[in-house]
Amino acid sequence: MAQDTFQLSGNAADIYEAQKVPAMFGPLADAMLNIVPLDANDRDLDVACGTGIVARKVKERTDPPARVVGADLNEGMIGTAQSLSDPFARSCEWVVASAEDMPFENAEFTKVFCQQGLQFFPDQISALVEMRRVLADDGQIFITIWKEPSPFFTALAASIENHINKSLAEKSLAPFN
Repeated sequence: MAQDTFQLSGNAADIYEAQKVPAMFGPLADAMLNIVPLDANDRDLDVACGTGIVARKVKERTDPPARVVGADLNEGMIGTAQSLSDPFARSCEWVVASAEDMPFENAEFTKVFCQQGLQFFPDQISALVEMRRVLADDGQIFITIWKEPSPFFTALAASIENHINKSLAEKSLAPFN
């Protein structure tokens, strides 16, 4: 799958940050980080970071702040992350990179996070191997994905198929693949 498949245009990344992060991805990041032991000595990587909500929350929860890098294939997402004015966003490093080919050294990170990204990677095995490559021997990987669509998303997809088309209905269920 071509890299441009996942590129957003216009203000889509800003809308994602304004709407989806507070409603969905922020609370998911909190739920994950509530059970992950964080340490200021960690070197953390947020893979497929979007606008960087996990990276920002890791920065916020460590004192002094750990080194945190957010990487995403989508230039628009990284651009929005870089433009945020909060101090946690400003103190993260932001990199445009594919999860399958990251520009980091072997064993560079002690924790790797991937929130709601793995299901979108064209080659999931390569992405997992790459995450392991950049992880220190005693490091940890934390991946969150949805198990299956809820009745709401199933009904929404059926309605989209009925009123618009099957292709868009299938796209609406992509996060659950």
